[in-house]
Amino acid sequence: MKPDYSHIHYESKGFWLIHDTEGRQGLLRANGEPFLPCEYEKVTVRNTDYISVWLQNHTGMLLDMEGNVVNSCDYTNIEKMEYITDDYDEFGELKKATAHCLKYRSADRYYGLMDRNGNIITPPLYDDITAIAVNLYHCEGEEGSALLDDKGRECGEKL
Repeated sequence: MKPDYSHIHYESKGFWLIHDTEGRQGLLRANGEPFLPCEYEKVTVRNTDYISVWLQNHTGMLLDMEGNVVNSCDYTNIEKMEYITDDYDEFGELKKATAHCLKYRSADRYYGLMDRNGNIITPPLYDDITAIAVNLYHCEGEEGSALLDDKGRECGEKL
């Protein structure tokens, strides 16, 4: 008989963390009953009565202890981004201005773009994002760099 899981260990709050043979994670209840199937990149039972799950594209969700989605985008930080303009201040220094988009950080350290209303533009796929104009962003990721506009569309070739 082939095993269903490659690894099982106690996580927290009566849940066992399971790994399938492809490395995906899920949870079993203390009695061995399935709770979350092995379809997540990472699963963490938090001390705050919530469960964080991340998909392959680094998108995170926050679940309650019954498995209901509490927040469909689990992120830890939201930041304004500034870019350098072509204008100079009274001291001869280049001025900075605030870009249209914000960058948010997923709980597993990747960044995505978000509009000013809190709507997600891109999933958190990037190691870092830098504004280079009011609506143009340099995004660095595991597969190289790209320029994106404020709608998440690629502008030009990958760098």
